[in-house]
Amino acid sequence: MERLRNYHTSASKICLMGCITDVLNYYGFALCEGALFVHAEGSMPYYKPFSIDEYIENSHTAVPPFPIFGGMRYDIPFMLDRLQDNLNLKINRFSVQAEQEARDIVTAHISQGMPVLSLLSRKFLPYMHKGFQDDVTHCINVIGCDTKALFVSDTYIPTNPVTIYEGTLSVSDFIKSVNASIDIFYAKFPFNCITISQEDPQAFQRKSLTEKLEPFRNLQSQHFASSVNRDGYYVGLRAYEKLLEDMDTWFAYCRYPIFTGLMAMLHAKITNFGGPVITNSLLSDYFCFLSSAGNMQILNSLGDMFLNLGKKWLTVGNLCGKASVVFHNNSGRGIKQKLSEVIALEREIYTIAQTGL
Repeated sequence: MERLRNYHTSASKICLMGCITDVLNYYGFALCEGALFVHAEGSMPYYKPFSIDEYIENSHTAVPPFPIFGGMRYDIPFMLDRLQDNLNLKINRFSVQAEQEARDIVTAHISQGMPVLSLLSRKFLPYMHKGFQDDVTHCINVIGCDTKALFVSDTYIPTNPVTIYEGTLSVSDFIKSVNASIDIFYAKFPFNCITISQEDPQAFQRKSLTEKLEPFRNLQSQHFASSVNRDGYYVGLRAYEKLLEDMDTWFAYCRYPIFTGLMAMLHAKITNFGGPVITNSLLSDYFCFLSSAGNMQILNSLGDMFLNLGKKWLTVGNLCGKASVVFHNNSGRGIKQKLSEVIALEREIYTIAQTGL
């Protein structure tokens, strides 16, 4: 099997970010996943208002209107565009649909020393744990190929702690997986494969600290410029505030079976899947990464603040998880109080960053 040598797979917090980070580090970048996440301008709280009455009314449909909530921007084309501009990358996007096409394309790129990143469904990945062979969209890097199989690098196997996979994947399973992939909003991706190149891996290191902070300043502006987009999603800090407002109506249904699923879903969306626990951890990593070169106290402080913020979000998520099992009147008050405190802390931290950087 022809495969890339000296390629290293690292466990990641978000599969897309981990895959791209591994590719760039293979090319000689000195970059962490958190720094890549910020340069992709990937942090964006979003929430689409959810009515339990509407859910009950439409529960017979194939995809009932369950809440859509998270902390990561799931607009992958936008994030790739920002990475191209912020890191001076060349990112090629294309789709494969047949087995021979996949072999030919992967072989051509591997011979040039280029991994192929693929967006696919976890449903047909035989190495994925049975409980996670689902429709969730996933990212892997293809780093080798022969006539029968691909050799893949997976940065995110959702065990506890997260583990990795380096090994074979049949071409037929690969094609089934890419053809089944949809994004978090149930839309088909306009492409399912990506290759990345950069002629000057040291260009990032030559950037000034001001230049390296510019993508975060963009995120900061978007965070405060809360709005409702054309699809009815609240974004920025307003997304969290609207979630807090809607909880009052949810708790009125605490005796209904739907409430159990709602709280379990919210636990998962907060603590995983690019939720605020994960995104704030990545923001912390970004500031710690910059502080190692910038030697500014504010960078260290912001790293600690975002790490603490992620822990506060974890408390909120765990309270939702407990409420999915046992709920009483104090449960609702406790969740709302902690969520209100976290939103206030988030606003405070972004304000400190705004004035201190």
